[in-house]
Amino acid sequence: MAYRIKIDPKKQLKEPDEFISIMERLVLFSRENVKHLLVGLAIVFAIGVAYGVFNIKGRMDDKKAVKLEYDASRYYFGSGREKTGQDLKKAIEIYQKILSDYGRSSSAPIASYYLGNAHMEIKEYDAAINVYKVFLKRYPERRDLVPLVYQRLGYAYLAKGDNQNALESFNKAAGLEFAKNRDQSLYESGRILEIMGNKDEAIKKYKEIIAGFPSSPYSGEAQAKIKGLGGDHGAEEIRKDDQKNKK
Repeated sequence: MAYRIKIDPKKQLKEPDEFISIMERLVLFSRENVKHLLVGLAIVFAIGVAYGVFNIKGRMDDKKAVKLEYDASRYYFGSGREKTGQDLKKAIEIYQKILSDYGRSSSAPIASYYLGNAHMEIKEYDAAINVYKVFLKRYPERRDLVPLVYQRLGYAYLAKGDNQNALESFNKAAGLEFAKNRDQSLYESGRILEIMGNKDEAIKKYKEIIAGFPSSPYSGEAQAKIKGLGGDHGAEEIRKDDQKNKK
């Protein structure tokens, strides 16, 4: 005789009953909270629409800013003719418009950099310094431009006769490992130290150029400077000394 498994009817109904109970609770919850659910869906929808509009506006702003950047560059670089003070003032006007109207665009950092440079060229050194400082606060991630801005800031201070701030700016540029203008910034630091009468520190800067950037045109300049200041080491000896110090 075949063996039959006895099933408890109560146990058999337990799981479906639980499932029905859960579904009923969900239906009741949705009915009771329908307003809240609709509000939540509306919020999600509104966020999605706002995000889409923001992206579209961002792309449109980028296009407008690029057009303005092109117009400004024609004035700043002269468009094949010798640029005038009026050209630079027009470039300043356009660069300022980019920053005020399209400050989040991809053109804004470029506009900020050239705005400072344009002020420098018409000898508005205080304005240039302010622009460069703002750039360094707003765009620290622009590794391609930050070293150049520090260097330009140094020249602006130097033009004002503020040797101490100029030295600090060149030192900051020289201290950035990713900077491509470290050799030039070191050279300018050495030059300022000479002006300030700190001959020994100036020689250290020049030796750093020779040791770290032997193929740089500033290496030969540094060698001449060391000889002029009474230094007694040649380029090869300086590099050997540097290697010993690293060991």
